[in-house]
Amino acid sequence: MPATRSFLTSALIIAAGLASTIALTIVTQVSMLMSQPGWKLSNFRGYFAGDQLSYFAIVINGSQGRFAAVEPFTETGTINYPHLYYSLLGAVSYVTGVTPAATWSVVGICFIVLLTVSVSIAAVLMTRNRWFAFVGPIPLVIGTLSTFISGTWMTLLDSHAVLWGPFAVLFTLNGEAASLSVAGVALLAVLVLAVRAPSTRVWLIVGIAAAAVVGLLGNVQTYAFLTSVYVLCYTVAAFGLSRRPRRSLIALSGGLVVALFFVGPLVAPALGQLATLTLGLVPAIPGLILVLVRTRGLLAIPAVALALAASPQIIGTYLATKAGDPFLAYRVASSKNLGVPLHLGLLCAMVLLVLLAYIAVVGFRRRDVFLRSYPIAIVTVWFVVAGNDSWGANQEPYRFWIDMFVFTAVTSVPLFGYAAYLVLRNRPEITRKGWAVRIVATVLPVALIGVSLVDWSSFYRYGETEVIGLSFQSERQRAASEAVAAADAMVLTDPCLDPLHFKANTGAAIVYYNGGMAWPADKPAILGLLRLRNEGVLPSQAVLQNADVNWVITDDSCAVDWAEDGSGYLERVSSGSYAEAGGTVTLTLWRVNEN
Repeated sequence: MPATRSFLTSALIIAAGLASTIALTIVTQVSMLMSQPGWKLSNFRGYFAGDQLSYFAIVINGSQGRFAAVEPFTETGTINYPHLYYSLLGAVSYVTGVTPAATWSVVGICFIVLLTVSVSIAAVLMTRNRWFAFVGPIPLVIGTLSTFISGTWMTLLDSHAVLWGPFAVLFTLNGEAASLSVAGVALLAVLVLAVRAPSTRVWLIVGIAAAAVVGLLGNVQTYAFLTSVYVLCYTVAAFGLSRRPRRSLIALSGGLVVALFFVGPLVAPALGQLATLTLGLVPAIPGLILVLVRTRGLLAIPAVALALAASPQIIGTYLATKAGDPFLAYRVASSKNLGVPLHLGLLCAMVLLVLLAYIAVVGFRRRDVFLRSYPIAIVTVWFVVAGNDSWGANQEPYRFWIDMFVFTAVTSVPLFGYAAYLVLRNRPEITRKGWAVRIVATVLPVALIGVSLVDWSSFYRYGETEVIGLSFQSERQRAASEAVAAADAMVLTDPCLDPLHFKANTGAAIVYYNGGMAWPADKPAILGLLRLRNEGVLPSQAVLQNADVNWVITDDSCAVDWAEDGSGYLERVSSGSYAEAGGTVTLTLWRVNEN
């Protein structure tokens, strides 16, 4: 009876911890928006909306049954940007009938909840202590101390580079947020196995599954995929080198890290920057070979699973690059002035570095191979990927820094709990002074996490006032959908109709593109039309037809009157109207007549 009661008590505590984790995760992601008038879960978050609405265009197309790998606005050309997640969201919306915006919000939040619940479960499994079921939300709110460094919740760098905590990067609910969440779950599964040391069969099954999941992310979001691959490779290598230390191999790995910063810039011009990015994995090779030998080749099976899962995107990108795809060439060349200054990188990572230091000290003092090797692996990966501009790759180092912050927070919290559990568990031989030292050493990182919450508090206030919920169900948007319904090809919007919002609302093919995501088939023609539109000028009949644009939509409340300007070649087809304070506004669809 006592054993049954103890089991029920533990189950109830764990259930309460997981429920609390889910509730607090939703609070960190949603609560700041709930105070906004008319807020609904189906509202799209106006948070750095330019890029998010560009990704959302893929979802919109999918929700209407269009899944072709084309530039999503004009629906011409091709898209080499990893977009599996957005196609998946579009398919969910298409099958269920749920609006694309609601699908984006609900599915995105579910992925983040999955991550935090996994943190709680991992902490319980590592420590075998039921109370650790409550720690899941902690990684989401750990800050970069930017409030003290920069006066706000983020630290701005050169160009558009920025450093911020998990709460900010996951708040977009985009493919990166989903990828970081899924990769975090996979990494946690591997860490639990490392701590609990199960049978070879369990290792192999979970290892293959985790590797395949990480590989699949290559088709979802490039930086989360590459960062998680780096973490897996360096962690396995560090564990292999630490389990039965061989000084020669350890020295070789360390030397390869140093050599990377000298050799990388020399070979990058010949290899290309994307290929150079893989050079950062070379220092892990000695440790990986060692583990491969010790496992009698079994390590190769998860590696193959990862490669196969990632192969569609890798092969597609390779072939497109080989064919001289101009968009990919632009993407590679456009990553400039996005580095992370060393002093800012260290300051903003201070909270997590203290956690890692605690874990490492416990690992060395207790001769725990994993606890001492994992912090070394994480710090090395962070240094390498966030400094890739210094060794020739130069591919958005700040993005790698942010992703490493997320992965480090997600994995360090349960590992810190496990290390603290080992340090503080009752041992009669420990003196009072020894207990005091252990308690102070354990409380310090916890206190630092508490201090860093000021960043999340500032972000919460920002969300209340600056993140506007975009609704695609207003009367104006209804009128736009009615007006454009007759269009069967690309539409040019007048200066008063925002093309991003118009696409999100109607799903019509429009004259617009995001230069960092995909290019249309005839980029110069589309660019020329956009330039004229932004100047308020209606393109001529010939210019429109040369760009294969046969439709124009206008807003009669606009200061420019395209209906009058194109009276010689625009034919009215349909319209939609709505009432506002100044009277009735009509949106009109026009056909461009042929010569």
